[in-house]
Amino acid sequence: MFRQVKKSGARCLALGMDIGFYTIKAVILEETAEGPAVHHVARALTPAESLRDGVIVNQEKVAARLREIIRPYAGALQGAALSAPMQYVLVRWIDLPQMDQETLAAATRYEARKYLPFPVDSAEVVIVPTEPSEAGDEGRMRALLAAAPRNMIGTRAETLERAGLEAASVELEPLALLRTLNLPSRQQATLWRGQPQACIQIGEDSSGICVLQDMQLRFVRSISWGSHRLTEALAQELGCAWTEAQAILADPSTAIDTTGLFSWTDQGQRCQTMALLPELERLQREIQRLLNYYRSLFPERSYQGLFDRLILCGDMADLRGLDRYFAYTFRTEVSTHNPFQAVVARISPESFASIQGRQASFGVAIGLALGELQQHHPLTHAAHGPSREIVWRRKAA
Repeated sequence: MFRQVKKSGARCLALGMDIGFYTIKAVILEETAEGPAVHHVARALTPAESLRDGVIVNQEKVAARLREIIRPYAGALQGAALSAPMQYVLVRWIDLPQMDQETLAAATRYEARKYLPFPVDSAEVVIVPTEPSEAGDEGRMRALLAAAPRNMIGTRAETLERAGLEAASVELEPLALLRTLNLPSRQQATLWRGQPQACIQIGEDSSGICVLQDMQLRFVRSISWGSHRLTEALAQELGCAWTEAQAILADPSTAIDTTGLFSWTDQGQRCQTMALLPELERLQREIQRLLNYYRSLFPERSYQGLFDRLILCGDMADLRGLDRYFAYTFRTEVSTHNPFQAVVARISPESFASIQGRQASFGVAIGLALGELQQHHPLTHAAHGPSREIVWRRKAA
């Protein structure tokens, strides 16, 4: 397990580092009198062929890229929080006999053997109690089991250390996102108490769905679909290079309408194509399948299985019109989450330019940094974090 000793200092900075298959997103937050403030934001390409099945296979190249990102803050930062990609982490809710923390820690690996599709000796495992089991099951408790391949967790920590930083923690992507979603707002106040919300995280290499209820994580599933499929479809349709297709998708002029028609401006001319529609429909079917499965866990027409709002997060979620496309296809309210609403904006013009039109892709990085600030100021940031922590922290020597 990973647990890093905290070091006190006059200035409280926290770094969240989201190392993706195609891009690296980094956010530095600073504790201020107004609350957490964005001090720096960076987005950089992940060196080609550096990751395989979530494992960093070329640590030196990735570490060099991380050093470039943190160079202006090398002396002010000691560690960073890293993310564990959703598609490589097993998350299950399990029922256990009531036990204290010491007993649970001793029983963790034994209990995990019942659920893991890979040897428990090759995994990092955490079990955290969440609530008592249903009525009639006295003496039992409900717990969240999270397990990830040890080499995936280890190579991320080792790469960060090669870059000159300590690995403060590695955390599940859904819980990092939850910190940025757990904000009081007028929109949330209009929701029925306890009504579930589905958060769709659109990732580069894969995606996922998280169901939140009373701002607690209730359901997590990965989806074998990544935003790179849109890039590939556009590059094939236009006969252009991957990088050119990426640039078109990232251009502020791009848009998609409710029928799936994709349009952009090229040399003053408006261009259109339906090439992205088959991939969008594939993602839509996967989301619908998982929503239907979640509903099936409850009695028909149950309040607990009723969704009236979907939240888009992650890469490509900022594509103009994508929320309206899904609102039309799912016949429900769909919004795009801006994680920067969770913090005070104090960034340079250069940092602002790096996130313009890509705010949703920084959700995990901001959530990671918020989690690290919470370690320093647990009372101040209680509203930003889930009630239970599911992280791997490097043990103190």
